[in-house]
Amino acid sequence: MILSIILPVILQTVVCSAELITEPEARFGELVSSDSGIHDQAGLETELDNFVDQGDNERWEEESRKTSKIKEDRRHYKVKTIEEEKTTEGAAEVSSTWTNDEFNKIDEEKMKEEYRMNGGVHINQKTGGLRNIVVKIPDSFDPRDCDQILENIQAGLELMSREVYQSLNRRILLEEFQIYVPSTWTQDHCTQTILESSQLQDASLQITPGSVGSQPYTQQRQGCGEPGDNIFIPYSYLLLNSTETGRRLGNLWFRLRYGVFGDIDSDLDLVSRQYSQCLGKTVKDIILQHEDFSKPKPISYPNFTTPQIIIMKRIQPKFIILLENSVEMNHQDYWDYIRTACKKFILHDLPEDTELGLVLFNDDAHISHPVGRLGPRVISSTRNGLAFSIRTKHNLSPRTGSCVKCGVMKGIEALQISGASRGGVIIIISRGDSSSFTIQDEIELNQVSSKHQLQIFTISIPQPSVSELSIPLERLSYTTGAQSYLVSTQSQEDKPSLSVYMNLVDSLREILSSVLPYSSQLIYERRFEGSMDMEREEKDSFIIDKSVGVNTQFNVYFPEITESYIKSLSLSDTRRTRYSTLMDTTAGLHYYTIYNVPWDIPENIGMRWNYSLVRIPSPILQCSHVIQVTSSSSSNHDKLDIKISSNKDKFNASVTPDSPVILYTELRYNQKPVHNARIEAKIEGINRAGLSIPSTSIILVDSGSGDPDIYPGDGVYSRYLTSIQEEGRYTVSVHVSSTPSSPAYLESGSGQEELGEFSRVFSGYIFHISSVQRSTVDISPPSRILDLTVQVLSSQGEFEFKWTAPGDNYDDGKPTSYKLFYTQDPNSFYKYSQPGSELHLVQGFSGSKPSGENESHRILVQDYNINLYYCILGVDNQGNTGEISNIVVAYMPQPYSPLLHSGQSLREQGQLREGLFNPFQVIKEPNKIIMYAVVGVVTVVVFTFLVVMLILVVSRKLNRREDEPEPLDPGFKDNDLVRFSSIDLNIHGDSKPSQFISRIDPYTEIGPDSNYNSQDKLFYSHENLYQQVTITTSSIDLNLASSAIYAKPLPRSERGYKSILKKRREDGDGDSSPSELSDTQHSNLASEHSGSGNSYLESYLETNLDNLSLKQGPPTLPKPFLSLDITQDLAQGPYTSPDLLYESSKRIRTCTQV
Repeated sequence: MILSIILPVILQTVVCSAELITEPEARFGELVSSDSGIHDQAGLETELDNFVDQGDNERWEEESRKTSKIKEDRRHYKVKTIEEEKTTEGAAEVSSTWTNDEFNKIDEEKMKEEYRMNGGVHINQKTGGLRNIVVKIPDSFDPRDCDQILENIQAGLELMSREVYQSLNRRILLEEFQIYVPSTWTQDHCTQTILESSQLQDASLQITPGSVGSQPYTQQRQGCGEPGDNIFIPYSYLLLNSTETGRRLGNLWFRLRYGVFGDIDSDLDLVSRQYSQCLGKTVKDIILQHEDFSKPKPISYPNFTTPQIIIMKRIQPKFIILLENSVEMNHQDYWDYIRTACKKFILHDLPEDTELGLVLFNDDAHISHPVGRLGPRVISSTRNGLAFSIRTKHNLSPRTGSCVKCGVMKGIEALQISGASRGGVIIIISRGDSSSFTIQDEIELNQVSSKHQLQIFTISIPQPSVSELSIPLERLSYTTGAQSYLVSTQSQEDKPSLSVYMNLVDSLREILSSVLPYSSQLIYERRFEGSMDMEREEKDSFIIDKSVGVNTQFNVYFPEITESYIKSLSLSDTRRTRYSTLMDTTAGLHYYTIYNVPWDIPENIGMRWNYSLVRIPSPILQCSHVIQVTSSSSSNHDKLDIKISSNKDKFNASVTPDSPVILYTELRYNQKPVHNARIEAKIEGINRAGLSIPSTSIILVDSGSGDPDIYPGDGVYSRYLTSIQEEGRYTVSVHVSSTPSSPAYLESGSGQEELGEFSRVFSGYIFHISSVQRSTVDISPPSRILDLTVQVLSSQGEFEFKWTAPGDNYDDGKPTSYKLFYTQDPNSFYKYSQPGSELHLVQGFSGSKPSGENESHRILVQDYNINLYYCILGVDNQGNTGEISNIVVAYMPQPYSPLLHSGQSLREQGQLREGLFNPFQVIKEPNKIIMYAVVGVVTVVVFTFLVVMLILVVSRKLNRREDEPEPLDPGFKDNDLVRFSSIDLNIHGDSKPSQFISRIDPYTEIGPDSNYNSQDKLFYSHENLYQQVTITTSSIDLNLASSAIYAKPLPRSERGYKSILKKRREDGDGDSSPSELSDTQHSNLASEHSGSGNSYLESYLETNLDNLSLKQGPPTLPKPFLSLDITQDLAQGPYTSPDLLYESSKRIRTCTQV
């Protein structure tokens, strides 16, 4: 009987030993993750002693055998490890380095099969059903409607599961859903049982409070065959509860799970997104390529089975800080920054209801402070006890080793002591070098973390001598649903720079933000470098927007705790209320703040604040400063969510010209996509040698151009990262903002809802590049055009194409040219990577717009009444061509010609793209002879018109040149001018020649001091004609009398008197001036000039006016002040009697108004 008992035990031991030899790490992980929760030898022995005390001998014998087995397994594992190290000269350490090619070839799929990853949809290997499908209900839902909400959601999930089951021929069943209700809901609100979990999982289905009529959709940020992000389902849509509801939700699941872009039962359309994104493959083709169908699954569900629904509620997890305290952590005095950053996190950042424990480790590990509730931030013994447990640099361990696995095991022990058998957050702060954590450690801890539902965050602070970080340690964070962070320690000074401390502070804040939904967010940051010469005053402003406003902090950080180099610090709001009381109780934590600022009162939410910082110079440049403003969200406020990701989520990523890095940032406000936000991403890296890679910045866009941004307005902003040229570890931080000039907004049924001004800074996302394909020439093509559209301009016989311009290297720069192809065969596309013989080149034309701008091009169509299929691609300056664009189809009807179609049908079936139906029939080819004749006639008419216009212009210039006045007499001077504001020359008859009283010299200048009677008269006599000339100066402005006067000169044909004078001068009598002529000479002149048709008076006045040196100005000058009015009845001839001339009522203007 004893033999029958011992023999099975021996056989089991042999089998287990064989398993241990083949997979020691997996076996060991399974043992340490047992439900007993006992992970060390001392714990096992203590447990056995308890069984003896209780008198349970059978239990003691069973546990004793297990204890012996564990010891034996550990011995075998240790022996094997030592032998491997001896034979391979430290192969374990080499294999843990991230430069090892063997490590880069690790089969991650095999690792996933060995242990279950935390979170995510997975397949039940026994039944083939999909489990762990997470559904989240928003916090805004009323808990009093719990039962009704859950009932409607379960009905919709059942319809979706049935549709998936039937569409995939019973090969896939949605077996289990986990519905997470808000944390404020209790068992009193719901009749169904609510389970609690501290694990934070990404939701596959997100219920939204959408209005009636809102439609569900799948958010897809990556291309064909890549899984989507979420399915957003408006709650109102679930109320329909119809077959169509299930069919719609089933097709959305296919988009989420398999990365398709169409419905499974729809025909493949050439102009559809499915055709262009998946290169002509159908929805079923893509689905059958997925790993769900790569292996034959057992058919355990011959009939549809209602999925299992589990109601969950997330509770706040317990935290463990796992801090390495070896002497190596104080290289270049790093420990002071590490210690103070952890103390700040414990004393001021963690919420009051947080439970936290502290574990210190080096070669070994111990619990420095048990898990306890922190309590208030002001006075709390637990907070102080945890903070004081982190000693100064003088109390560091002299050991140099770093056993991360030892620390994690102690952290799990601390969680179990506190009563948490499952769930917890472990934050590891260590050097993170390759020797501290191996691949074997990764496999073991993955099993442990999966069993206990842990999230393990890592913060690596590498020493300058360490060039190789532990990729398994960072990957451990990824597989547990957490994140890893890197603190850059490169400094050109002997002491570490302030950036080391700020990186630690930022990393701890980001960890808290990813675990607790309503934790602090960084809304403003500005950095100031040190100065040695002069005092500086820094001024700026920031705003506390409506989505935050809880526990707001304004902190100014400085490097030295003994000297801040801050002279003054003040704040003021828009009401000009000033706050300047400096609070220096936090100086030991490297920052100051301002006392008693009412940040969080309701009337100050959304207010802009201005600050002033006066900085003192430092002779050793230790006066750099950083200003940060943080604030938390409240469940009662609106919430802004930001998520950073890339297409290189794995740690073994390669960059090739065909597969560059794509960055994504998802921005949502109350679960609605945010439009028109400005998102700037900054990328920093460290190469394999441990040196910094120059940083770069890019602007992410939500354009919907298709490559890389698939859908416009979905809240996913993306961009290609083409600057990566080195292998290394890259960290991404983004700055999200909305400005008053270009505010971000939400789309709603009533229009756009502006969000106002806000700002956020997020950091910490990492990705690893293990290989980069380099080239001495440019081999990166332009990105793919996936938003090509065509418009038919039938009246002009043209097609107009529009698209978003790609870049020279994907979406960076500007393409050199484009190539436009067409075909009449719709099956000619996507057969080859480049256009084949089936496609015909229409045109090649230059690119004019940079990446992201709208481009267009027109072509003349000569193929009528047939569907034409077009595609386009970009070409860079090196001849690299992008992939074929999406396909567009266009139809051009031929124009109607009644001369050639008498008796024919005037219409044919078909639709015009401009909205017309049944286009007129015409001949197949246009008549080129008629076209050329019309063009020739038009050309002749235009040429004739131009010749006539040229002749008229030349003739007019010649006539104008003949009418130009002769130069003035050289005897005249510049001041020999008569300047008047107005002159009225009125001709009156008089019978008495003796009334010729006086004559004013025509060359006399009227100036401001002249005493001239406004009614003085000039009398001129000629035979029996007495003409009285009255010069009226009543309106003369003597101040303007000296201004120049411009007048149009008389034509040469009317200057008879001047011609006579010129002739007499030639005869010897040319010295007499006009003013020196006698009465007899006047009479003679009148007689001689009478034959010309002008009166003597006209001749005399013309001569004297000509002698006034009146100048001619350009036509554009203003109207002059001088006006000459001479009225005369010319109907009776030049020598009509004065009486008739005086009584005549017919007055004719004979002089031009000047």
